[in-house]
Amino acid sequence: MKEEQLPGSPSPHDRELPPGRHRSLREHLVNEIRMRSSEKPPEVRALWRRPSVGYPVLAALLSGTLVVTLSLIGGGSAPDPADSPRRLLERIARAAERAEVEDVRDDQFIYQKSTSGYPLRQADGAGGLCAQSGSGRPVGDREEWKSVDGTRWGLRREYGDELRLKPDGAEGSRIPQNYRDLERLPTDPDAMYDWLHGTGEWQKNLDDFAVAGNLLADNLMPPEVGAALFRAVAEIPGLRVVQDVVDEVGRRGFAITRADESDSVRTEWIFDGTSLAYLGQRTIVEKETGPCPLKPGSVAGSRALLERAVTDEAGQRP
Repeated sequence: MKEEQLPGSPSPHDRELPPGRHRSLREHLVNEIRMRSSEKPPEVRALWRRPSVGYPVLAALLSGTLVVTLSLIGGGSAPDPADSPRRLLERIARAAERAEVEDVRDDQFIYQKSTSGYPLRQADGAGGLCAQSGSGRPVGDREEWKSVDGTRWGLRREYGDELRLKPDGAEGSRIPQNYRDLERLPTDPDAMYDWLHGTGEWQKNLDDFAVAGNLLADNLMPPEVGAALFRAVAEIPGLRVVQDVVDEVGRRGFAITRADESDSVRTEWIFDGTSLAYLGQRTIVEKETGPCPLKPGSVAGSRALLERAVTDEAGQRP
């Protein structure tokens, strides 16, 4: 969706953190850089838990708002350290296709709340060296309401501003722009794999894992489509599991990641170890590059998913 600044809101030049510096994980979070702060992680809303429910789930209709819980899947077990990426992704896929989804109307909105962080680093003018500025700071929260069918104005709140999101453009875009577009994606894993590969080539050779990660980070996935996505990703070469990962708000879990020798960073998808719920993504430095590099193994950016829901109006919170 395209963006339009609301009348009376600060200009982009007045913002403390211009959006251009902090793109989402669509571009691997390279510009959303953060070192782990020593401060206490921000408090996260308690999430309702229900036994044996798949991910992601539309839970209950409350005050006109259909709530999507994130870490609510009970009945799971922590992954065995010996589990392969394929086995874990199959478990995640099975949970996804068991999701309970109420009808989502065209006139509703997909609500998502997330928070991002990055390390503050700057060049030392005297010696040309790099120094960390403080202990790092969060970029902050983002709330976004996207039209279910793409025909209505949405809303984004971040950096203290409100930006209206224009209705989607003409149909036929290769990249899903709304929930209805997502429903039209393949539900067969082989067909989904082909779609990921073709879309990656169309997006200037973006790799399949990155294409899938962008979908996962920014969208509420229809259950059968989500299951196909995870099974298709399991066929991507070079995946591995990382145990005992901590996300942006301090939640622990495991990660599925893929390293590309030609890239200086790799992206981790973080899941709750018990519920298998998707928690967010972070980018890890693999090689030192540029005039002010982070050390290999450093977190180069992190984004945590806090809440998803379906609401009746843009700007309405669950």
